[in-house]
Amino acid sequence: MPRVVITGIGVISAIGLTRDAFWRSLVAGTCGIHNVNSSDFEQLRFKHAADVEGFVAALTKVIARMQATRRGALARNAEAPALE
Repeated sequence: MPRVVITGIGVISAIGLTRDAFWRSLVAGTCGIHNVNSSDFEQLRFKHAADVEGFVAALTKVIARMQATRRGALARNAEAPALE
């Protein structure tokens, strides 16, 4: 039988964007389904969804972290003041 190695666990869910937040919500019995009051959903028959709020902001942080690790310290230090 082939061996499998799990190197990490991640979660993107309506009840948590991180593994720890998801687990806390899951244990607490949190429901991620709620009424949707967005104009994007006006034409839909159902008005409930389990959308992932805050995902874009979380994704932006992850991408920024990934990009930061791919450049050297000199490049990061030069870029930081330029972005201010």
